[in-house]
Amino acid sequence: MPIDRKIKNGWVDDLSLSLKPKMTGLGFGRSGKSKYRKRTDRGSAEYALVSRFPRYSDDPHQLYVCASISVLDNEVRDAVVGVTGTPPRPGYATIGGNIGLFSAEGSYLEYPLDSEADLPRVTTHFEEDIERIAVPFWVGLSTPEQMLDAIESGSALAAHVVDGLYGWLALVMVVRGEAEGLLFVDRNRKRLMGEHPVDGLENRVRGYFR
Repeated sequence: MPIDRKIKNGWVDDLSLSLKPKMTGLGFGRSGKSKYRKRTDRGSAEYALVSRFPRYSDDPHQLYVCASISVLDNEVRDAVVGVTGTPPRPGYATIGGNIGLFSAEGSYLEYPLDSEADLPRVTTHFEEDIERIAVPFWVGLSTPEQMLDAIESGSALAAHVVDGLYGWLALVMVVRGEAEGLLFVDRNRKRLMGEHPVDGLENRVRGYFR
């Protein structure tokens, strides 16, 4: 039997509240009904719940909920703005996405939620994923150096840099400086062109360091 969407959304709110002890223990504070944020020396780390309703009428479940995790480095964000000439979008992050994408399995992860009675079981799954995936993610990507090392080591993280190659370029600029940033542009010009106009890009890289 279909259940009113307001009731289902209330389950997600309750799930978020049930995670509060876990998240506050990690230094995060609530930022809206379904999001937690932690200020860091270089920016912030975030954890957010995202829900979706079934896509097909024969789906046996009422609702699906997943977690999104991200890190924001303010210096890298400023470098991205410098080379693209566009301001960051609301909710901008340096690296982020569905929590399952950063697990050893590397696959999208979500859980069905069919009633209020499911909340304890689903909460346990989310708490386990926080310890297993989110905490190593936040710790292992707390600096631009760590982010760049992870990307260049062949990690799947490269696919989850929010600004694609321009985010990668910004990391190179922040970690290695102007000359390496210009070299990155030269080596990846065609691929960069596919994401954003490259006219004057070298000058924008130089301008960031002036």
